[in-house]
Amino acid sequence: MKRIISIFTCALLLATSSISQVSANIKKVDTYYESKESENYTYNSLVSSSEKNCLYIGQKIQLNIVNNKKGMEWEWTSSTSDVGTITTTGLIELKKKGTFKAQGVCFYDGKKYTINYAAIVKKPSIPINVVYLTKGQNFKINLIGAKVKKCVSTKKKIAKTTKKGNVTALKTGKTVIKVKDTNNNKYKIKIQVYKTKNKKHYNSSLK
Repeated sequence: MKRIISIFTCALLLATSSISQVSANIKKVDTYYESKESENYTYNSLVSSSEKNCLYIGQKIQLNIVNNKKGMEWEWTSSTSDVGTITTTGLIELKKKGTFKAQGVCFYDGKKYTINYAAIVKKPSIPINVVYLTKGQNFKINLIGAKVKKCVSTKKKIAKTTKKGNVTALKTGKTVIKVKDTNNNKYKIKIQVYKTKNKKHYNSSLK
């Protein structure tokens, strides 16, 4: 008697992920998929290396399966524990730059389902190292992949800053703003203040 193999509809993720805030310290990664015929119910995700979608050292990420079937419970493991760790419930903590890979497994309705997840992990950074200002001009310090925790100016008479990085130029001269993020990583930004706008030194990002 011939054996009949039932091919059921599965979902193959189209390399698209969106990141939204869950709490102050944990971000949620939602995955979206389209249906495709296959013998296995499989998702595949690859977050691009663009600044918009890239993940960063120190972040905590909760994987969230969109369109998950009711009653499906996933268990997660990672083959790249040096880059990041993942709990059995899909909570990722990133600790080193590289490519993070994880797999989720679910046994449901007598079948095995898997999800393969991968993400590019980068080190948090500061987008600019030197800022040119004129007296009275303001500048907001932002970090890529991290949040500002504390900022201090080494010469407060040249430029002052708030704790969150709102800088105001006071008089001509040079100073350094020391920055610390919420994971206690440290950065520095050089501030040069001029009397009038100088095209040679004027920072294009402040236009």
